[in-house]
Formats: sequence, C-alpha cells, structure tokens
Amino acid sequence: MRTLVSFLLACGLFLSLPGWAGAANPETVKKVEQMKQNALEFLNQGKFNKAIPLLREVLSINPSDKTAVRYLRIARQQLVEPVCKQAADAYFESNYAKSIEHWENVLRINPDD
Repeated sequence: MRTLVSFLLACGLFLSLPGWAGAANPETVKKVEQMKQNALEFLNQGKFNKAIPLLREVLSINPSDKTAVRYLRIARQQLVEPVCKQAADAYFESNYAKSIEHWENVLRINPDD
C-alpha cells in the first residue's frame, strides 16, 4: 500500500510540472525566466518588436507558459492597435487604398487577426 501511495504521489508530482517537455533542468528554467524578464522590460519600454521574439522562444521551450502567452498577446495587441486606428481613419476619410494597406500591415504583424 505504501508503494502504491508513493507511486501515485510521484505521478501527481510529474503531472503537475508546468509542461516543460523534458526541459525542466534548472539552467533551462533560469534561462526561460530571464527571457521573460527581458521581454517584460521591453514591453515596459514600448519595444514590442524586441519582446515578441523572446516570448516566441520561451514558448518554443515551454508551450504551456501562460505568462509568456499573455505577454505575447499584449505585445501583438500594442503593435496592432495603432495600425488599426490608422486603417479606420483612412477608411472614414474615404482613402480605401490606404486603409487596405494598413489592414495588410495588421495581418503581417498578427496573421491570426
């Protein structure tokens, strides 16, 4: 019975790991945390283009990192919002060609948008 309980606890511990996909060594964890910290600094400075590659790398190492996903969404949103505003302004000024140009930029920045 004690062996079964130990086995179940070990399984529970293993399943509760944050989805590191075999990369849970301390060096990798430290590297991922440092990349997220650097990305956060870029976000705070408004350097969204510099934060996005770092966040993508974090997610390539740990696809289930919710913080990195959230930061990536924020960075993409901050890049896209001004372009959307420009597209809307051009549309309301009846400058449809310019509006389409801006919408193409939105799709280039965030293809899923």
